[in-house]
Amino acid sequence: MLRTLQKLIQLEIKERKWRLIGHTLREQRNRYVFVCKPTGEKRSGKTKKSYHNLTSE
Repeated sequence: MLRTLQKLIQLEIKERKWRLIGHTLREQRNRYVFVCKPTGEKRSGKTKKSYHNLTSE
């Protein structure tokens, strides 16, 4: 009985973790780009945004 409960809890924790990870990735996608690249390449993020704005129009 305890083992099955533990397994269920572990599965639930895994699902919640993945949901949280997905949610944070969606929110911090722009920030993540800045973190990945060195400080010298921060301009590339801005150019992407301006390029996106041009294409969306």
